[in-house]
Amino acid sequence: MAVTLYRQVGKGKSRRNQKVNLGRGRRPADLTGPYFLRYSLADGTRPWEHVGDDLDEAIAARERKQAYFEALDANVPVVQDQDDAGRTKITDAVYQWFAELQIFQGKDQQGKSEKTLRTYNYRLGFFLDFTAQNDLRYLDQIDRKQLLRYVKFLRDHESDLDDRTVHNVFETLNTFLRTRDIFTAGKILAELDYAEKPPKPYTKQELKAMFAAMDEEEKLLYGLFLNSGVRDAEMQNTEYADFNWEKCTLQ
Repeated sequence: MAVTLYRQVGKGKSRRNQKVNLGRGRRPADLTGPYFLRYSLADGTRPWEHVGDDLDEAIAARERKQAYFEALDANVPVVQDQDDAGRTKITDAVYQWFAELQIFQGKDQQGKSEKTLRTYNYRLGFFLDFTAQNDLRYLDQIDRKQLLRYVKFLRDHESDLDDRTVHNVFETLNTFLRTRDIFTAGKILAELDYAEKPPKPYTKQELKAMFAAMDEEEKLLYGLFLNSGVRDAEMQNTEYADFNWEKCTLQ
C-alpha cells in the first residue's frame, strides 16, 4: 500500500495539490505546507489526511502511515488510535462531497455546472485554510464557537472580502455541512447581513460603443442577453425550439 505525500499550493481558484517527490537520494527543500497524505482504503476510498505545515513532521507522518499499512499486509497486529476511530476528517468529507457533485455534474440540468463547482472549490478553500491553521481535523470539532471564529477569519482575510462575499463563502460552507447533518451554520448565516449594491446599468453611449466593436455573431449573442434578461446558464441551454417567432418570445 503506497502512501503519497502532497502539499497544497496556490490560492483561491488556482489551489491544487502537488506531489512531494521523496524518491531515493532526493530531499525536498524550501517547500511550504499544508501537507496531506493520500492512500487507498479497503472500501476503495482515497482520503486526504492533513499532517500539518512542517515538512519534516509530514515526512515522518508518511513513514509511520506506510509502516502501518505494511504491518497490516504482513498480518502483524497493530493498534489503531481509538480516539480517532469513527471520526470523519474534514478533508475527507470535503473531497468526498466534491466527488459526489462531479458524478451528477450537469446531468439533466439537475447537477451543478462546472462553473458552480469551481466556485464551490474556491469558497471551501477558505474553510480548509481555517481548519488547517487552527488544527481542526474532524467534523465533530466544528461547533458554533468555531464557526463564529471562521466568520472573523473571513472578515479579517488578506483578500479583503466584502460583506456580500463573506456571506456567499459562508453560505457554501453551510450547504456542505448540511449534507453531513450539521445545521449550526444555518443560524449564523441568517445573522450575516450585507448591504445590496444597486446595479449600475450601462449608459446608451456605452452600449453603442460596445456593440460597435462587436462582429455580427457577437451582436446576436449579446443582443439576446440584453433584450431577454436570461442568465448565462439559461443561454447555454437555449435551443432553436425555444423561440416563438410569431410572438417574438423566448420560453
